[in-house]
Amino acid sequence: RPAAAPRRPPPGTAERHTLELEAPLDAAVAALAAHLGLEPDLDRAALAARGILPGEVVRAQVTGATRAELLDAVVAPLGLRWRIEGRRLVVDAPPP
Repeated sequence: RPAAAPRRPPPGTAERHTLELEAPLDAAVAALAAHLGLEPDLDRAALAARGILPGEVVRAQVTGATRAELLDAVVAPLGLRWRIEGRRLVVDAPPP
């Protein structure tokens, strides 16, 4: 399944997100970053050090999630972490 953009809540409501995803990690991170108005920054060297390929398929399903819950649902199952630096969504792997 191609990466689908999460659905945004109606204006004037709390920022909550719904997502059903099955896509390569790099495509998923790019779609999430675009949805959040950020630039994706996937630390490929950190992923390689952990044996994770950018094309590894991630699956996530969340309903009514906050931004943090949305991002955690995509990266945490692979043991990755995320942070927002300015206008960038950085996804990397903690040191082994």
